[in-house]
Amino acid sequence: MVATKDNPIVFFDIISKEGPWSPNTWKTRLALTYKRLPYRVEYVSYPDIEPTLKRLGAPATSNNTRYTLPVIADPADDPNGEPTYIADSFNIALYLDEEYPSPTYPRLFPPGTRSFHGLLAEHISASLVPALAPTMIPLVARSGFLDDKAEVFYRRKWETKFGKPLEQVAEEGHQGWARGEAQAKWNALGELLDLNKRTNEAGPFVMGSQISYADLMLVAAFCWTRRAETDDRKAWQEISQWQGGRWGTLWSEVEQVIGCFYDTPPPIKAVFFDIGGVVVKSPLIAIHIYEREKGLPKDWLNVHITRRGEKGAWQRFERGELELYPFYTLFGQELSDTKLGNQYYREWCESKKVAVPTLPDSVVIDGRELFGRMMRSAELDPHVLGAIHRLRASKKFRIVALTNNYSAQYERIRDTPPSETGSYQFSPEAELEFLGWGASSGGPAGPKIRALFDDFVDSSVVGSRKPEPAIYEYACTSNGVVPNEVVFLDDLGLNLRAARKLGMRTIHVPIGGSREAIAELQELIGIQLLDGDKGFGLRHGSKL
Repeated sequence: MVATKDNPIVFFDIISKEGPWSPNTWKTRLALTYKRLPYRVEYVSYPDIEPTLKRLGAPATSNNTRYTLPVIADPADDPNGEPTYIADSFNIALYLDEEYPSPTYPRLFPPGTRSFHGLLAEHISASLVPALAPTMIPLVARSGFLDDKAEVFYRRKWETKFGKPLEQVAEEGHQGWARGEAQAKWNALGELLDLNKRTNEAGPFVMGSQISYADLMLVAAFCWTRRAETDDRKAWQEISQWQGGRWGTLWSEVEQVIGCFYDTPPPIKAVFFDIGGVVVKSPLIAIHIYEREKGLPKDWLNVHITRRGEKGAWQRFERGELELYPFYTLFGQELSDTKLGNQYYREWCESKKVAVPTLPDSVVIDGRELFGRMMRSAELDPHVLGAIHRLRASKKFRIVALTNNYSAQYERIRDTPPSETGSYQFSPEAELEFLGWGASSGGPAGPKIRALFDDFVDSSVVGSRKPEPAIYEYACTSNGVVPNEVVFLDDLGLNLRAARKLGMRTIHVPIGGSREAIAELQELIGIQLLDGDKGFGLRHGSKL
């Protein structure tokens, strides 16, 4: 069974006048969001949880007879069939990974970590959440937070459990908080996570550089504190600063991966598209073919190009700082440096935790030939092209190209042939044809492509390139939007990460994955962009 937009997972949450608040239901909300699964929310008043779940035939939590939320209803293949009900946040997470597995959907539990996650879930429930409860439960019970029907029920339940009025619980909680009792419990977890530093595996997440369900369980508790805090009791504000801001950083890092999850994001007003690798066929395909011909490991050239950084020939060319012919020469010279290239590639393999293959002793890269192949490989992607046409027809969005490109170079060659040609002796006309930029094309991203967009933001014209923040900011300012009103499609993780840091929503377009990427865009904006598809269970491609 695969949930779709027309037949989504139903997620049962607890109603509140202030918005989602329960740390347990937040675990499931975050898991569904991370896996990019289509779902709709059914809100249930606190006293109605048990009768509602019994009426639906949903199971009790775990092996006891208590009925609690969250619960999900996963739809049957037949829209008229009976759904599968799953209770308990941890069981739901296990179920989602089993029924919506990787690589189509991102994995909540990295291989071999389910037991670890189970232990952490027990620790959170038995120690970390109880450390916060004397402060948070009275805040949830305050007048005006829950719906009217739930206020009395919730207070009676917890006063019975504590054996005292919640006002007394709140006072004792305040005193314990002042003594640092809650902070000590959370600091102890942080100190355990610091063990990663001893093996150079430290990162923003519980498992280092890899997000997992562990992070979502912790952030769910923070959502509870943030939603329930008041001007007089700013619990989350304090927690976010514990241990040098560790937990505030975790919140930010999770948000960068899964997008805005706490507050409802503003409506999307603009869709930004990369060109190479999104609107047209990825130049990486041509690079991979050239690598095979030269006997190089896959991605050796691409890693070398990327790791050169802002002073590399490729990067300078995309900013319009190098003329074409000097670029050819320097590009080839840089990529022929096997000592540096092998160093970059070893580091890259280590970061990916893959074995280092046999590396070249020497190689001669023809900068002109490689660049020419990359340029001539450009072909429009039919899925992306169709999506752009439908977006334009909707008249609801600003459609913008945001590309590291070479338009300024094309115009210089066409209008004023460069005086410095190095060893290359070609006429401007012949060179433009060699690059696939001849008269019939109108240059890189010629008139036919440019006509697809309301604006065409080109790095060689702007003087800044992705992932530099300036070009994203320029594109937003020029088109009258702010970053969190934009969704951006690109094929490179570093460009997407930079966009997310500014607040944009992002979609990864891997080689051969344009249809899935457009399906994700379709789900996000609610407009039909693909023929014959009404809904999708979507792949998540944001944390690369």
